[in-house]
Amino acid sequence: MPTRREHVRFERPLLEALQRVFGRRVIKRTSYPEVHLAKDLAWPLLGPKHRRVGHDLGSNIVLGAAYKDLGAVISGILHDYLDLTGGRGSSRSRSPSPPYAPGGTTSPRGRPKRT
Repeated sequence: MPTRREHVRFERPLLEALQRVFGRRVIKRTSYPEVHLAKDLAWPLLGPKHRRVGHDLGSNIVLGAAYKDLGAVISGILHDYLDLTGGRGSSRSRSPSPPYAPGGTTSPRGRPKRT
């Protein structure tokens, strides 16, 4: 899982560019560490499966409404994208492997099955 620092480092240049285009009234800040903290609140309970909770467009819109800022919505979307693709500090590869299918040629851990 990417660290919060990686999330902020990833989003800052994009939010700065959008702020120059749309202005500070639309995108008020260039970093939203609270959004990343809120999206990862389920980590202690669920571990890597925490992405099942709060990593969707609906939760991003709720966060944006709470902040009254489009930048919070964009920050949430970027957070979800970075979690999906993995970061430099992540143990996940950039291209996730296909899910395990019963009767397939790989085990749930991605290792070839013994024949």
